[in-house]
Amino acid sequence: MYPNQQPQAYPPKQPNEMPQVQMISPSPQMSQPVAVGMQQPLVTNTNLNICPYSCYTYCGTCQENITTIITNKNGNGTYQWCFLLFLFTGCCCIPFLIDNCKDKIHQCPKCNSQLGYFEYKLF
Repeated sequence: MYPNQQPQAYPPKQPNEMPQVQMISPSPQMSQPVAVGMQQPLVTNTNLNICPYSCYTYCGTCQENITTIITNKNGNGTYQWCFLLFLFTGCCCIPFLIDNCKDKIHQCPKCNSQLGYFEYKLF
């Protein structure tokens, strides 16, 4: 305890006395919690070139917020993997079967315009 502080004492309890319950009514300034929907962060079109996944962004052509569609395309990284696998294992077709080894083209699902291009790089 701190100096100059008196200990607090409970009021004396009477025998066979029921405890008093105090009801508190809600005050007008207290309000119910409101559920707020979370919105995905908007990705600018310059960031689509570093994102290999579908993104929520703004299409300048149809002027709407959209989630991009990804199209896979064989690129330099795919052919580099193919060459390395041919040198060491003799099986060079594996990179053409794996989507993570391919370039990604971001397109708008409404107007099909190309919004970005992610290039897969091995080196």
